[in-house]
Amino acid sequence: MKNPESLRVYIIQTHHILAITFQVITAYLYSSPPMSASLKNVQQREDEVSPVLDFYKSEVTAEDDFQHEQEELVRIITRASAYSPEDAPENVLERLSTLAKKLSLRSKDNEGHTEPINIMDIDPQDFDLHKILTSFLKSASSQGIHLRSTGVVMENVTTCGVDSEFSYAPTVRDLVMGPFDAIRSIGKKNHGTPEKKIVRDITGVVKPGEMCLVLGRPGSGCSTLLKTIAGEQDQFTSVEGKIEYDGIAQKEMMARYKSDVIYNGELDLHHPHLTVDQTLKFAIACKTPHTRVNNETREAYINANRDLLTTIFGLRHTLNTKVGNDYIRGVSGGERKRVSIAEALAAKGTVYCWDNATRGLDASTALEYAQAIRTMTSLNKSVAFITIYQAGESIYDCFDKVLVLYEGRQVYFGPGGDSAKQYFIDLGFVCPPRQATAEFLTAITDPKGRTARAGFEKRVPRNADEFEAAWKRSGQYKRLVAELSSYQTSTDIEKTRQIYDQSLSQEKRKPHSRYTIPYVTQLKLLTLRGVQRVTGDSAYNIIDSCAAVIQALITGSLYYNTPNTTAGAFSRGGIVFFCVLYYSLMGLAQMTSQFAERPILMKQSKSYSLYHPSAEVLAGVFTRFPFKFLSLFLFFLIMYFLSNLNRQAGKFFLNLLFLTLTSETITALFQAVASLCHDAAQANAIAGVLTMVLLIYTGFNIQLKSMHPWFKWLSYLNPVRWGYEAMLATEFQGRKMDCGNTLVPSGAGYADVSSVNQVCAFVGSETGQSWVSGDRYLSIQYDYLYSHIWRNFGILIAFFIFFIAVNCVAMEFKRSVKGGGDHLYFKRGASAAEHININEIAHQKKKLNNDHDLEAATEDLSNQNELNILSSADGK
Repeated sequence: MKNPESLRVYIIQTHHILAITFQVITAYLYSSPPMSASLKNVQQREDEVSPVLDFYKSEVTAEDDFQHEQEELVRIITRASAYSPEDAPENVLERLSTLAKKLSLRSKDNEGHTEPINIMDIDPQDFDLHKILTSFLKSASSQGIHLRSTGVVMENVTTCGVDSEFSYAPTVRDLVMGPFDAIRSIGKKNHGTPEKKIVRDITGVVKPGEMCLVLGRPGSGCSTLLKTIAGEQDQFTSVEGKIEYDGIAQKEMMARYKSDVIYNGELDLHHPHLTVDQTLKFAIACKTPHTRVNNETREAYINANRDLLTTIFGLRHTLNTKVGNDYIRGVSGGERKRVSIAEALAAKGTVYCWDNATRGLDASTALEYAQAIRTMTSLNKSVAFITIYQAGESIYDCFDKVLVLYEGRQVYFGPGGDSAKQYFIDLGFVCPPRQATAEFLTAITDPKGRTARAGFEKRVPRNADEFEAAWKRSGQYKRLVAELSSYQTSTDIEKTRQIYDQSLSQEKRKPHSRYTIPYVTQLKLLTLRGVQRVTGDSAYNIIDSCAAVIQALITGSLYYNTPNTTAGAFSRGGIVFFCVLYYSLMGLAQMTSQFAERPILMKQSKSYSLYHPSAEVLAGVFTRFPFKFLSLFLFFLIMYFLSNLNRQAGKFFLNLLFLTLTSETITALFQAVASLCHDAAQANAIAGVLTMVLLIYTGFNIQLKSMHPWFKWLSYLNPVRWGYEAMLATEFQGRKMDCGNTLVPSGAGYADVSSVNQVCAFVGSETGQSWVSGDRYLSIQYDYLYSHIWRNFGILIAFFIFFIAVNCVAMEFKRSVKGGGDHLYFKRGASAAEHININEIAHQKKKLNNDHDLEAATEDLSNQNELNILSSADGK
């Protein structure tokens, strides 16, 4: 170096060169994401800078001038230490700066034009729900696929139900006068049943993309409110007030767009013998739209959504495991709850009502669930109402709004976070340290759980009425009313209808149907699922077939080799009657399983709108028949040949046909009875009477000519009678039964008597014949004719179709069973001292101060009433 100043300038230039070189390499790394992994192992040595830049040169740029500039800069950088200040090229810093800017611009361009995510390829190792949903929404928007969203507005909503706090025990008079009382009560509102307001005067607004947390103690009306919002109101006596979905009234919403409003109950209701994969794929298949993003195939769409849901909720390892229930081993309780959540999300609604959805989930899974619902709600612009009885702070932060219920009354509705907690603190209550906000809000509704601040003991609200009054006086309530009014003004009902109609016309072939797929497709999917259910419960089919074989062997041995003479005529009738009766009464077993499966059917068909209930009825007939026929065939095959029935192939298969048809008809009869009844006890009572009719009025125990005229008509309504007649006529048709020992006269001294002078002492015999015609015997004894068998076939077909139709119609219009728990019953007509005035007790409870005297006073009050009852009983 010639002088210190030149050295100083050289050092500064070298420093700048290295700094800009770092910018060049950094820009390159960010502009080439696929190479970032391969560059991790590159050591930061000066001699490796040139290879990196050479690789960058060969892969990134194609312009000749830019390539020439880069090559020269590479040589400058790699040989920088060999240059002296005099030999250093001019404008190095400017040229490096220019290259850095170019690379920076390339980096930004690459960031803005990344490869789109394949939404049909879900990789659990590189899973980002937000990116997947964003990519799906962009693809749907670019392809002209309309997506629906809606907000919910509630104004003074009040839901009433039957007041079941106390009831009178039924008496003999009630049983006798029940039908007459029912006739007199026609047209009378509620038939004199006392009502109770479960929730009252609920007002609020939840906009698209918002989540509302509904808090309250058990029994405060949280579930009732969610069912009311979702339109699941069959178990309530009345609903007052106004509920709108972006301007669309609830009545119209339920009639035209019910599939968009989904209620997910607290219980996990699934077919236990289906695997997780089968359960989810069925739900997704029932909601697969007609127009799909990227014109993906139906199978690809189903698999992609299955993978998405199972990845979100960590169910991939359980795909081939049975769902199970309390009696059948399957996935764990927490995993079963996650299956329920995934199935509800597969229903693709715009308004979700989750009733205690985190029940059975551990803390981390519950948080993941809340975060997943948060992401889906925000991106899909849907609405979610969720009741959670134990919500941690992280879960609470996922919600936009909070609704607090106290004995059915709304005591807060507004923003979540600290706003809700601060409202109650301003009322005079204390939030203990380290207590979660959601727990504090719930504890406010518990007299033993809330604590007033010092000096506010007599100023804070003490019961639900006072809390409700304080809420309606507050500024938060006024802001809520203003927000509700503003949102109603901003919504356009006609635009909402237009968006819904456009979206549904793309999603469904019938836009105004509540079901996404056609009826035939529903039937196909339900039939496939039915086969999966039966094969999943293979033990039942094996046991059923084995039981049929054992029963046939035992019973067939009793009638082993029945003689072909007149001595075996009555036994043949008994054999045929037993075969018909055995498999006819097997239909009774279907009633129990039908009531066990009804909650699942009601959830999937009514709440989730997956399929028609009647399609499930028809699919059940198709899927049950092959497996039932197997056991029936084994049973009849053994019985037929052990008991020596007519060993002709044509008659065997003809009898098999009528036995099968009769069995299916009686099964359809019992299923129709179950569909018309609300519970198993009622159905069993009716089935017991029908069984007696089937037994007595078949024609075997009492022949048609011996039936009393008043009840003979029952035989014409008995399907078993027509099947029994056809089978018996087939068995005896063309048969010649030898009289054997029934010839008269016969025995010692009559050996030389000609047959012309003998007669068979048996029904249907003719003088001069030593045998009896089977057709004549049936005609005289039973009034049966072989020529009637195809008439009977048509009658059985008509009965079968009628019972199936009744079953389908009944299930289509079936409503949810009214809920209820334990009831306190009182004796009707007893003295006044024996009755407990529950309303008075509740009124006295509310008047007591919020202190430790509440429990003692309640106990004293209960003891006093018990003493009154005991004293009255002793007095009698």
